[in-house]
Amino acid sequence: MPFFCPSCVVYPEIDWVSCRFKEAMTSLLDGSKNKDTGVKRPCIGRFAACLFAGLLTAQIIATLQVTLSNNALLHTLKAIGDAGYLAVPNGWIIGKLHSFTAAFYGGLFFTVSVGAGISLLSCAAIGLWDAFFCRNRLCLMIGSVLWAGCLLLTNLNGFSPLASAYFVVIPPVVFLISRRLPSPEISQTSRFFKVLPFLPLALLACLWGFASDGHPFLNLRDNLLLRNSVGIKLNDFYYDYSLYPAEAIKPLDQRILKTCNLDRVMSPSKKLLENLLSRDYLNISGNGDVDLLIKGMGETLVFEHKGSVVLKVSAHEFMGNASKILEEFSFKTDRYGFFRRFCFFSILVGFPLVLYVFLDAVLGIMFQSFLGWRVSRLMTSTCCFTVG
Repeated sequence: MPFFCPSCVVYPEIDWVSCRFKEAMTSLLDGSKNKDTGVKRPCIGRFAACLFAGLLTAQIIATLQVTLSNNALLHTLKAIGDAGYLAVPNGWIIGKLHSFTAAFYGGLFFTVSVGAGISLLSCAAIGLWDAFFCRNRLCLMIGSVLWAGCLLLTNLNGFSPLASAYFVVIPPVVFLISRRLPSPEISQTSRFFKVLPFLPLALLACLWGFASDGHPFLNLRDNLLLRNSVGIKLNDFYYDYSLYPAEAIKPLDQRILKTCNLDRVMSPSKKLLENLLSRDYLNISGNGDVDLLIKGMGETLVFEHKGSVVLKVSAHEFMGNASKILEEFSFKTDRYGFFRRFCFFSILVGFPLVLYVFLDAVLGIMFQSFLGWRVSRLMTSTCCFTVG
């Protein structure tokens, strides 16, 4: 159905630009006929809309995750202070742990990393299922197995409900949104215009790959962000709020301070206390939740975490090799190993691709408001490559 705007009848000079913009938006979302081929073209905005739904869902989960992490960190810092130690971070940071702002902005880290990665993979899987596999149920089952595999890896070292929530909730949300929007149809245009949206990505990947020296994030900070006022503000924002999401997924051996409880060890030796303290394990008395609970059973030390026995070692063995044993304890209690690796992959690959998709969608809407589809597609891809 052709686009029609009643306001153009009354104010044609004033509303012509806005109506062309609305027409482009409508055609992008419903796959209406284009002027060049007379057939339906793939809608640019559909992919971006599904991505946005996935990112919004990730932000909700991430805000909850960082809120719970902040509460746990606040409880730990209070216990450390009550035991007579100097709590790190300081009192100014502790005061921010209560705020929703800290949780929301801290959650952005997970949104642009794991949220972007899962949303992008979900959209890509749905697009492939539509375009190449004609919604074959067998292919859907294979995709579900891969999805279940990610869930298994996420919980391989212990159940992580909030880390699992990203994989459980985001793909179905993206799938449902994609079903709500009109399905795109492959346009009867040349192969060049079919692959044109992907050419800038391939070229940029090659350029970035050859230019990379193994320190992409440091290079981005030093050579791009710190050279302009906007970049400096983004850099400061990251360092102001990265503490909160990082604390939620850090293994014990990477945390600044850890808590332990030796109340159930009969007459703990001074050397035992020194070994723990030198590795930032602070002895907290009482029945509160601690990172490491040590029980003495004769000559054996039992290491527990959240009510579960993790290690059993002799006191002599621990005195001689405390660092290795505590590293093993940290590894066995780390429930976020796969989740951290997925975050790294997502922020390195997924987030730039998400930015590219949104830039492509915005520029596509702008150019198609005034130009034909072929010309606007060429202009959009050129601009995306230039920005990249």
